[in-house]
Amino acid sequence: MAVSMTGFGTSAVPIGQATIHIEMKTVNHRYSDIMLRMPGAFHSAEHAVRKHIAAGISRGKIDVFMSIEGILPSSKKVYVDWELLADYLNVAEKMDRMEMFTPALSAESFILHSDVVHVTENPQLGEEWQDALLSGIQQALDAVVVMRAHEGLALTQDLQDRLFLLEDFTKQLEARVPSIVEGYRSRLEQRLKEVDTANLPNEDQLYREVILFAEKISIAEEITRLYAHIKQFSYILNEQTAVGRKLDFLLQEMNREMNTIGSKASDAASSHIVVDMKSELEKMREQVQNIE
Repeated sequence: MAVSMTGFGTSAVPIGQATIHIEMKTVNHRYSDIMLRMPGAFHSAEHAVRKHIAAGISRGKIDVFMSIEGILPSSKKVYVDWELLADYLNVAEKMDRMEMFTPALSAESFILHSDVVHVTENPQLGEEWQDALLSGIQQALDAVVVMRAHEGLALTQDLQDRLFLLEDFTKQLEARVPSIVEGYRSRLEQRLKEVDTANLPNEDQLYREVILFAEKISIAEEITRLYAHIKQFSYILNEQTAVGRKLDFLLQEMNREMNTIGSKASDAASSHIVVDMKSELEKMREQVQNIE
């Protein structure tokens, strides 16, 4: 079954005193393009998030917005350079014996110096938070997949209906093949009479001329290939894989056959049928652009 590339899904996963919010939307794209917008705390999980999404969606432009609402666990750590602190304490002890400390110069100013004691911040959240994030990603992804499948059903039905129309138009062209040849025969006879009635070819010569031209303007092969493309299109439409590119290729092949038929079958009725076919084909191409 064809799957649409248009989808939308959200999720909200509570954890601790906070909630992880995720919004995911997808639109048509020639390849797979995943754009992530996440807080710095989740950057370490970026690879896992991308892998998770790629496992569920093979093609399309995917925008994912992640945010955290509430209170996050503290990620600050105190770092002490114990060796340097010991040196400072030795110096401070000597200075104290020398009574060098004053209100403006205290031992604390040495001990709490930023080279000795400083606070670092680890922006990465723990494994529990990453698990919650991936759970939210999966929930949003599931909603997107359901929507894409639902729209895919509608696209499949629309394409199948238009495929029936193309098949009917092809049958109409096929039925017109004898009249195309007969029409040429009649026009040829009329023109020969108008040119020189004394030098008209005999019936056998005229027949051979008509046969030669009929071979040149025959659209039998193009019609056969059109039937094959239509059958193949219908088959691929129901495959359980990404089929958008295959369908687009088949539509290009159908268009090529229609152009050839249009140039060969120059009678007005056949030209009108070809115009109608190309109109339906263009509508199908627009729909196929949104299929995964």
